[in-house]
Amino acid sequence: NMGTAFNTRYVMGLCTNCHNWAQRHPADFRQWAIYIMGEEIYLAGQRLAKSVVKYMDFEKVRDDLKKELDGLWE
Repeated sequence: NMGTAFNTRYVMGLCTNCHNWAQRHPADFRQWAIYIMGEEIYLAGQRLAKSVVKYMDFEKVRDDLKKELDGLWE
């Protein structure tokens, strides 16, 4: 589907232990994610994740992600 594949709003970096916990306890992880992101953003991400992306310009994705990363250090 890839609706959220390159959207940094929905990135959650987890260490190995936390990732394993999230997989073993999906309901608890969901509640934690809602607490961190807020329910509105979480639910929007769920809807977006289920949408089908028929064409993705990966060069544009790369360029946009690079701009976003470059902006972190300005």
